[in-house]
Amino acid sequence: MRRIFISYRREDSAGWTGRLADRLKECFGSESIFIDIDTIEPGADFTEALRKAVGSCDVLLAVIGPRWTTVTDKTGKPRLHDPSDWTRVEIASALTRKIRVIPVLVGGATMPSAEFLPDDLDGLAQRQAHELSDKRWTYDVERLVQVLSLESQTRIDRSEATQHAPSASISRSVAFVILLFVIGGIAAIGLNSSPSSTPHQENSPEASGSRSSTQQENTTETHEPKLLSQPKTPKTLHLHAGQDARLKTASIDQYYQILSAELRSRNHSENVLHLQIRLTNNDAYATNFWNRTFRLLEDGVPRSPISDLSESVEGHSAKEGLVEFAVPESVQQVLLQVRQGNDVAELPFILPQ
Repeated sequence: MRRIFISYRREDSAGWTGRLADRLKECFGSESIFIDIDTIEPGADFTEALRKAVGSCDVLLAVIGPRWTTVTDKTGKPRLHDPSDWTRVEIASALTRKIRVIPVLVGGATMPSAEFLPDDLDGLAQRQAHELSDKRWTYDVERLVQVLSLESQTRIDRSEATQHAPSASISRSVAFVILLFVIGGIAAIGLNSSPSSTPHQENSPEASGSRSSTQQENTTETHEPKLLSQPKTPKTLHLHAGQDARLKTASIDQYYQILSAELRSRNHSENVLHLQIRLTNNDAYATNFWNRTFRLLEDGVPRSPISDLSESVEGHSAKEGLVEFAVPESVQQVLLQVRQGNDVAELPFILPQ
């Protein structure tokens, strides 16, 4: 790993960021981790210096805590909407330079939607987030380390491929020249060895019969059936249903139940998990029943639903809805998270292969 830039707000996630940085330094070395810009020379353009620092990194981790979008300046204006805000400049610079940006959610934070972000951060909402939960901190951090290690290896492979590209091109050119000589030699041998034929020999019954036989053989070969790869046969697997979860605090009392669960093949590498869920709202007021309530953890990495669930459930009533997730075919176990604010319930699913 060459360089990792950690972007965060001190008022929002300083504690979590410090713990994460300590672990990353153990894995990749202190010289590879950038957290705070403390070495900018006096009189230098801070914004430009910051962009250059971000541009020298390979990965930017955008640590997002519960107050990431709401931290304000002295005038009460959200810092996120200030064009000179350090955090905004860091992430926007990385997106502009096509540097990989990984949102890292801490403290129970959820991924902000594009409508709450300034225009130059729209791309952040399209990035797959990685959650670091307090209950599973060590496991979640190690999963992030694996992702960063894979990124490092991918860059090394690309670099080696680029270095070997000229020699490979030369080899292909030499092979092409040799092939031309071989084809020319074969053609010359064929011309010299072919017997001279006269018109009456070509029209003789023997020649005609031979030609007809050859044509018949060619026709037969042309019509032989070819073996083609068959498309994957769609299948649906019914999973164990009936799991339930309850989120109850001083302000909410909600009960979620999985009525049915199916795993349907989507293509050769991906399946879709279909979950029919009933939400019983025991509160006096209406509550949202939408995609943002649910996350699917695949080896600790959260996935957002691909469904379009957007409902509201009135107080003291219930409603059913469909939640869908795309999952790789190789995944064997996932964890469904039901979230309301900082309250989270988890339901495991075993996916048969």
